[in-house]
Amino acid sequence: MKVIQESDIQERDVDFLALRVFLKVIEILGGPAKIIEYRNLTWLPSLMVSSYAVVLHEEMGYGYEEIAKFLGTTKNTIKAMLSASVELVKEKLMEALEEGEGDKVEENKLKTHVAGALAKLAYKEIKEGREELGLLSHFVSHLSDVYQIYWPPIVLKKIKGLDFPVTKEKIYEKLKELTIEGFKFDEIYRDFPDTIHSPSSLLKLIAEKIKQKK
Repeated sequence: MKVIQESDIQERDVDFLALRVFLKVIEILGGPAKIIEYRNLTWLPSLMVSSYAVVLHEEMGYGYEEIAKFLGTTKNTIKAMLSASVELVKEKLMEALEEGEGDKVEENKLKTHVAGALAKLAYKEIKEGREELGLLSHFVSHLSDVYQIYWPPIVLKKIKGLDFPVTKEKIYEKLKELTIEGFKFDEIYRDFPDTIHSPSSLLKLIAEKIKQKK
Protein backbone atom coordinates (compact mmCIF):
# COMPACT_ATOMS: atom_id res chain seq x y z
CA MET A 1 0.00 0.00 0.00
CA LYS A 2 1.26 3.49 -0.85
CA VAL A 3 2.57 5.50 2.09
CA ILE A 4 0.97 8.95 2.02
CA GLN A 5 3.22 11.80 3.10
CA GLU A 6 1.89 14.70 5.18
CA SER A 7 2.56 17.09 2.27
CA ASP A 8 0.41 14.89 0.00
CA ILE A 9 -2.46 14.97 2.49
CA GLN A 10 -2.18 18.75 2.83
CA GLU A 11 -2.30 19.17 -0.95
CA ARG A 12 -5.28 16.81 -1.18
CA ASP A 13 -7.06 18.73 1.59
CA VAL A 14 -6.64 22.00 -0.33
CA ASP A 15 -7.85 20.45 -3.57
CA PHE A 16 -10.82 18.79 -1.89
CA LEU A 17 -11.88 21.90 0.01
CA ALA A 18 -11.50 24.10 -3.08
CA LEU A 19 -13.71 21.67 -4.99
CA ARG A 20 -16.30 21.75 -2.21
CA VAL A 21 -16.28 25.56 -2.26
CA PHE A 22 -16.68 25.54 -6.05
CA LEU A 23 -19.63 23.13 -5.86
CA LYS A 24 -21.21 25.21 -3.09
CA VAL A 25 -20.95 28.29 -5.32
CA ILE A 26 -22.78 26.39 -8.06
CA GLU A 27 -25.45 25.48 -5.52
CA ILE A 28 -25.78 29.14 -4.44
CA LEU A 29 -26.25 30.16 -8.06
CA GLY A 30 -29.12 27.69 -8.42
CA GLY A 31 -27.32 24.54 -9.55
CA PRO A 32 -25.78 23.42 -12.86
CA ALA A 33 -29.11 23.63 -14.69
CA LYS A 34 -29.45 27.33 -13.80
CA ILE A 35 -25.97 28.11 -15.06
CA ILE A 36 -26.76 26.37 -18.35
CA GLU A 37 -30.13 28.12 -18.54
CA TYR A 38 -28.49 31.52 -18.19
CA ARG A 39 -25.71 30.52 -20.63
CA ASN A 40 -23.08 31.27 -18.02
CA LEU A 41 -20.71 28.33 -18.49
CA THR A 42 -17.95 30.87 -19.11
CA TRP A 43 -18.21 31.76 -15.41
CA LEU A 44 -16.86 28.39 -14.30
CA PRO A 45 -13.10 29.03 -14.68
CA SER A 46 -13.35 32.26 -12.65
CA LEU A 47 -15.36 30.49 -9.97
CA MET A 48 -12.78 27.69 -9.75
CA VAL A 49 -9.88 30.15 -9.44
CA SER A 50 -11.70 32.16 -6.78
CA SER A 51 -12.51 28.97 -4.85
CA TYR A 52 -8.82 28.06 -4.74
CA ALA A 53 -7.86 31.63 -3.84
CA VAL A 54 -10.18 31.70 -0.83
CA VAL A 55 -9.04 28.29 0.41
CA LEU A 56 -5.35 29.12 0.01
CA HIS A 57 -5.85 32.40 1.86
CA GLU A 58 -8.05 31.11 4.69
CA GLU A 59 -6.58 27.65 5.23
CA MET A 60 -2.92 28.10 4.27
CA GLY A 61 -2.44 31.77 5.12
CA TYR A 62 -1.10 32.61 1.66
CA GLY A 63 -0.82 36.27 0.68
CA TYR A 64 -1.91 37.83 -2.61
CA GLU A 65 1.43 37.28 -4.36
CA GLU A 66 1.75 33.66 -3.25
CA ILE A 67 -1.77 32.84 -4.40
CA ALA A 68 -1.28 34.65 -7.71
CA LYS A 69 1.89 32.66 -8.37
CA PHE A 70 0.23 29.38 -7.38
CA LEU A 71 -2.78 30.00 -9.64
CA GLY A 72 -0.91 31.65 -12.51
CA THR A 73 -2.75 34.97 -12.35
CA THR A 74 -2.04 38.53 -11.20
CA LYS A 75 -1.76 39.92 -7.69
CA ASN A 76 -4.46 42.51 -8.47
CA THR A 77 -6.87 39.76 -9.57
CA ILE A 78 -6.42 37.88 -6.31
CA LYS A 79 -6.71 41.09 -4.30
CA ALA A 80 -10.01 41.91 -6.02
CA MET A 81 -11.32 38.41 -5.30
CA LEU A 82 -10.40 38.39 -1.64
CA SER A 83 -11.46 41.95 -0.83
CA ALA A 84 -14.92 41.71 -2.41
CA SER A 85 -18.00 42.58 -0.34
CA VAL A 86 -19.99 39.37 -0.02
CA GLU A 87 -23.36 40.90 0.84
CA LEU A 88 -23.27 43.68 -1.75
CA VAL A 89 -22.20 41.42 -4.61
CA LYS A 90 -24.61 38.66 -3.62
CA GLU A 91 -27.53 41.10 -3.57
CA LYS A 92 -26.78 42.53 -7.01
CA LEU A 93 -26.09 39.16 -8.61
CA MET A 94 -29.18 37.52 -7.18
CA GLU A 95 -31.30 40.39 -8.45
CA ALA A 96 -29.94 39.87 -11.96
CA LEU A 97 -30.54 36.13 -11.85
CA GLU A 98 -34.06 36.48 -10.47
CA GLU A 99 -34.91 38.91 -13.27
CA GLY A 100 -33.74 36.39 -15.84
CA GLU A 101 -30.80 38.52 -16.91
CA GLY A 102 -28.01 36.21 -15.82
CA ASP A 103 -26.76 35.97 -19.41
CA LYS A 104 -26.34 39.76 -19.50
CA VAL A 105 -24.16 40.13 -16.42
CA GLU A 106 -21.00 41.81 -17.74
CA GLU A 107 -21.71 40.46 -21.22
CA ASN A 108 -21.64 36.88 -19.99
CA LYS A 109 -18.34 37.42 -18.15
CA LEU A 110 -18.16 37.11 -14.39
CA LYS A 111 -16.42 40.05 -12.75
CA THR A 112 -13.47 39.08 -10.60
CA HIS A 113 -14.89 40.61 -7.43
CA VAL A 114 -18.22 38.80 -7.95
CA ALA A 115 -16.46 35.43 -8.29
CA GLY A 116 -14.42 36.18 -5.18
CA ALA A 117 -17.45 37.21 -3.15
CA LEU A 118 -19.34 34.07 -4.12
CA ALA A 119 -16.37 31.87 -3.19
CA LYS A 120 -16.05 33.65 0.18
CA LEU A 121 -19.75 33.13 0.83
CA ALA A 122 -19.52 29.45 -0.13
CA TYR A 123 -16.49 28.95 2.12
CA LYS A 124 -18.34 30.54 5.03
CA GLU A 125 -21.38 28.32 4.44
CA ILE A 126 -19.22 25.19 4.44
CA LYS A 127 -17.37 26.21 7.60
CA GLU A 128 -20.69 26.80 9.35
CA GLY A 129 -21.93 23.33 8.41
CA ARG A 130 -24.34 24.27 5.63
CA GLU A 131 -23.19 21.77 3.06
CA GLU A 132 -25.06 19.24 0.95
CA LEU A 133 -24.16 15.99 2.72
CA GLY A 134 -24.95 13.79 -0.27
CA LEU A 135 -22.46 15.67 -2.40
CA LEU A 136 -19.80 15.47 0.27
CA SER A 137 -20.41 11.73 0.66
CA HIS A 138 -19.90 11.18 -3.06
CA PHE A 139 -16.45 12.75 -3.14
CA VAL A 140 -15.36 11.28 0.18
CA SER A 141 -16.31 7.85 -1.15
CA HIS A 142 -14.10 8.42 -4.18
CA LEU A 143 -11.12 9.48 -2.06
CA SER A 144 -11.71 6.55 0.29
CA ASP A 145 -11.36 4.14 -2.64
CA VAL A 146 -8.13 5.84 -3.71
CA TYR A 147 -6.54 5.73 -0.27
CA GLN A 148 -8.18 2.51 0.95
CA ILE A 149 -9.66 4.19 4.02
CA TYR A 150 -13.26 3.08 4.09
CA TRP A 151 -14.84 4.50 7.26
CA PRO A 152 -15.56 8.13 6.17
CA PRO A 153 -18.46 7.28 3.80
CA ILE A 154 -19.99 5.05 6.50
CA VAL A 155 -19.83 7.87 9.04
CA LEU A 156 -21.42 10.33 6.61
CA LYS A 157 -24.19 7.89 5.80
CA LYS A 158 -25.00 7.35 9.48
CA ILE A 159 -25.12 11.07 10.36
CA LYS A 160 -27.40 11.93 7.47
CA GLY A 161 -30.27 14.09 8.71
CA LEU A 162 -28.32 15.91 11.43
CA ASP A 163 -28.31 19.69 11.28
CA PHE A 164 -24.87 21.14 11.96
CA PRO A 165 -23.56 22.58 14.25
CA VAL A 166 -24.48 19.62 16.45
CA THR A 167 -23.59 18.39 19.95
CA LYS A 168 -21.23 15.49 20.39
CA GLU A 169 -24.00 13.62 22.22
CA LYS A 170 -26.15 13.63 19.07
CA ILE A 171 -23.18 12.42 17.06
CA TYR A 172 -22.66 9.64 19.57
CA GLU A 173 -26.28 8.50 19.24
CA LYS A 174 -25.77 8.09 15.50
CA LEU A 175 -22.37 6.40 15.66
CA LYS A 176 -22.29 4.52 18.98
CA GLU A 177 -22.50 1.09 17.33
CA LEU A 178 -19.65 1.87 14.93
CA THR A 179 -16.14 0.41 15.11
CA ILE A 180 -13.51 2.39 13.22
CA GLU A 181 -10.14 0.82 12.44
CA GLY A 182 -10.48 -1.49 15.42
CA PHE A 183 -11.66 1.17 17.88
CA LYS A 184 -15.22 1.43 19.17
CA PHE A 185 -16.71 4.87 18.68
CA ASP A 186 -17.22 5.07 22.45
CA GLU A 187 -13.41 5.17 22.78
CA ILE A 188 -13.01 7.82 20.10
CA TYR A 189 -15.57 10.49 20.85
CA ARG A 190 -14.92 11.17 24.55
CA ASP A 191 -12.47 14.03 23.99
CA PHE A 192 -14.50 15.65 21.22
CA PRO A 193 -15.48 19.31 21.72
CA ASP A 194 -19.04 19.81 22.94
CA THR A 195 -20.10 21.21 19.56
CA ILE A 196 -19.10 19.90 16.14
CA HIS A 197 -19.55 22.46 13.40
CA SER A 198 -19.61 20.46 10.16
CA PRO A 199 -19.41 16.91 8.73
CA SER A 200 -15.89 17.54 7.49
CA SER A 201 -14.73 18.69 10.95
CA LEU A 202 -16.22 15.47 12.39
CA LEU A 203 -14.21 13.35 9.93
CA LYS A 204 -11.07 15.29 10.84
CA LEU A 205 -11.68 14.78 14.56
CA ILE A 206 -12.16 11.04 14.13
CA ALA A 207 -9.01 10.74 12.05
CA GLU A 208 -6.99 12.66 14.66
CA LYS A 209 -8.25 10.51 17.54
CA ILE A 210 -7.49 7.29 15.67
CA LYS A 211 -3.99 8.53 14.92
CA GLN A 212 -3.45 9.32 18.60
CA LYS A 213 -4.63 5.88 19.69
CA LYS A 214 -2.36 4.11 17.24
